[in-house]
Amino acid sequence: RLLKTTPMQELGDLTEVAEHRIAGIGQQIQANLIPPLWREIAAYDRTKFRADLIAGATVAVVTIPQAIGFALVAGLPIQAVLATAVVGSLVCALYSSSNHLVFGPTNTISIILAGAVLSLADVPLTPLAKVLLLGCLIGLIQLAAGLTKTGQLTQFISRTVIIAYTTAVGVLIAVGQIGNLLGIARAPAVSLPAMVRHLGASLLNLRIDPVTAALGLGCLALLMGLRRWRPGWPDGLLVLLLASGVAALLRLDQHGVRLVRDLGEIAGAMPIFIGFPFNEEGLQLVPRITSTAIAIALLGMLEAVSIAKGLAARSGQRIDPNQELIGMGLGNLAASAFGAMPGSASFLRSAANLSSGGRTQFSTVLSSLGVLLAVLLISPLLNYIPIAALAAYLIHIA
Repeated sequence: RLLKTTPMQELGDLTEVAEHRIAGIGQQIQANLIPPLWREIAAYDRTKFRADLIAGATVAVVTIPQAIGFALVAGLPIQAVLATAVVGSLVCALYSSSNHLVFGPTNTISIILAGAVLSLADVPLTPLAKVLLLGCLIGLIQLAAGLTKTGQLTQFISRTVIIAYTTAVGVLIAVGQIGNLLGIARAPAVSLPAMVRHLGASLLNLRIDPVTAALGLGCLALLMGLRRWRPGWPDGLLVLLLASGVAALLRLDQHGVRLVRDLGEIAGAMPIFIGFPFNEEGLQLVPRITSTAIAIALLGMLEAVSIAKGLAARSGQRIDPNQELIGMGLGNLAASAFGAMPGSASFLRSAANLSSGGRTQFSTVLSSLGVLLAVLLISPLLNYIPIAALAAYLIHIA
C-alpha cells in the first residue's frame, strides 16, 4: 500500500488518523467533565433522598470536629479548613464516580502541609498563601492525571506502603498532640525525637497545666467510653460540644485553658471566591514547591483510589479511578479559589457515609451544606471548644 500511494496521500491519511484521535480525546475529556451526579437525577426519588439526608447529616456531624482538629495540626485558620469541607467536598461530589467517597481535610494532608509550610519559613508569604498555592498545583496535577487516564498506575503501589505511611502519620499526630492534651509548652523542634525528648523532660519536671490536663484526659476517657458503650453515637461532636459548654460556664480560659478562639475566631460567614493564587510572588515560588505538590497529589490519588475501591467492594459498585482523580483535582482547585486548604479522600467520613446508608453522592452534597449551616448557626459555641478536648479527639482518631 505504501508503494502505491504518493507521499501527499500518505500524509493526508496520517493527518486524518491524527484528527480522529484528537477528536476522540476531546470527546473523552468532554464526557469526563460532565458531572456523573447529573445521571442520578432521573432515577432519584424520595427513598434515596431520605437515605442520603440521614447519611449526610451523620457525615457533617463527624466532619466539624475533625476539620477543627486538622486546623490545629496544619497550623492554619479554622475557617480555611472548614471551607474545604464545604466547597471542595461539594465540587468533588459532583464529579466522583463513587457513591460514598467523601473529600475534605484529612490528617495526612494536614501534617504534610504543616511540614511544607515549615520548610518555606524564609518565604515572605503567610502560611495560608503558601498552602493555597500548593493546593492549586495539586489540583492541576490530579486533574491532568485523571484526564490523561493515569489513574490505573495507582494499582501498582503496594498496600503495605500505604499502611506503613498512614501508620507513621498516626504516630506523629498522636505524639504531636500530647502537649496540647496536658498543657505542655510547644516543643522548639517538630521532629519526632525532639518532641519525645521535650515531652519526657516536661513530664519528669511536672511542667504541665493541671486544669488543662484534667480536662484533656477527661475528654479522652469519655471518648473511649462512648466508642465502647455507645458506638453509634457521634462521640467526637458530643464530647467537643460538652467541653465547649463546660469551658464557657466555668470560664476555664481564665485558668490557663486555651480555646479554639485563641487560634482564630470562627466567623459564621459563607466561603468567598478570592481567585487563584498566581500572583507575582506566587509564581516565583512555584519551582520550589512543585516537587512537594507532586508528592501530595500522588498520595491523594493513592488514598482516593484505595478508599473508593474498598468501599466499592462492600457496596458492589463499580468505580472509575480516573473519574475520582478528576473529582479530586476539581475539588482542590475550587478549594484554592475559595481560600481553603487542599484536601483528599477521608476514610473515616467515607466509611460513615456508607454505614449510615448513603445511596448517592447527594449525601456528600447534603453533608457539605450541613457543615455550612452549622458554621453559620453555632460558630460562637465552636469558638469555646478547648484545645485540650481537640487534642483528645485527635489522639483518639490516631
